[in-house]
Amino acid sequence: MAVRSWVALTLLGLIALSSTAAVAQETEEDRVKAVLTSLTDALGRGDSAAIGELVAGSGFVAVVGVMDQTMVLSKDEMLALMANSGIPVEFQDVKVSTHWMVALVSAKAVPAGVPAEGSFVMDAILIREAGKWKFASVCLCAEDTDATQEEIKAFVDRVATLPDSLKQGSVAELDKAVHDQRFLLALVDPSLEVRWATSKAAVTQMLQSVIPMVTVSESRLDVSRTVLGSSVAVVDGTWLLDISNFGETRTTLHAYAAKVNGEWKIVAIGGGPEK
Repeated sequence: MAVRSWVALTLLGLIALSSTAAVAQETEEDRVKAVLTSLTDALGRGDSAAIGELVAGSGFVAVVGVMDQTMVLSKDEMLALMANSGIPVEFQDVKVSTHWMVALVSAKAVPAGVPAEGSFVMDAILIREAGKWKFASVCLCAEDTDATQEEIKAFVDRVATLPDSLKQGSVAELDKAVHDQRFLLALVDPSLEVRWATSKAAVTQMLQSVIPMVTVSESRLDVSRTVLGSSVAVVDGTWLLDISNFGETRTTLHAYAAKVNGEWKIVAIGGGPEK
């Protein structure tokens, strides 16, 4: 009996250790992917309330450029648009990177019944809110494969106004580049402080307060992936920032923009230091 009891206790111990190990192996990337799975389920049911639970409480902005429509939406506007409209969507080729309080996601969104070549580009910025990952911004667009290098450069130059502003010590160009009605910044800076702004005025004021405190030797945006649609665009790049007495830092950065009256306007920026 004693041997049996010992064997039973050993097995229970091994099961407990295995369970603990399984929980410990769950990464932040896994948790972010779980949010995407919940979004897929909610979209399929047309459950706007469930979608709302996955979205940050303030500052959310959605950028949509599909079917010849361009929309820049607040959380309430997006949920109203989705109310009772079941749209099963599968996310493929999902890529996730986490940067402390901010996560970046890129994927291919394939609506049910649509061939893979008819898919859209889906990019998202998430922020950890009360311990849970929530969508801070989402961009959905159809890629324009005929976009010229000049068109891509014009968009990238707009996004580069954020790093340029720090080096030049002026927010003048940034003020021209940011969308007037909708804007979100969710950025972990090199000191691991979260820079959060939910309007053009807020990000301008933030940079005006930061610029006097830093001396930047070099600041530039290296673009590794740019997706340009006819009126909505996504950039996936690395921000190289060389600060005196701090050294060179590399920040993964995603940005979304919409075309307004023929000009690109930045709608959202998110990211954080590379691991």
